Amino acid sequence: MLYICRVEKTTLYLPPELMTAFAALAHKQRRAKAELMRDALRQYVERQEYQLPDWVGMIASDNKVNSSNVKEWLRDIRKKS
Repeated sequence: MLYICRVEKTTLYLPPELMTAFAALAHKQRRAKAELMRDALRQYVERQEYQLPDWVGMIASDNKVNSSNVKEWLRDIRKKS
């Protein structure tokens, strides 16, 4: 991957075992460690941006939420938050 845009240098301190695994992965993939780190950080940031709210998935199994009552259910959940 070629980066034409400006980049800033940073320092990252890693435990020895993580650095060893990281270097091995970069070598195995034939990629520069800096490139691998940029991609990993980019993916992490993207996942954080699209994280679902904490209340998603917290309904009890006896609750039946479907297309006909989802708006009411969401209103109730927001009131409880």
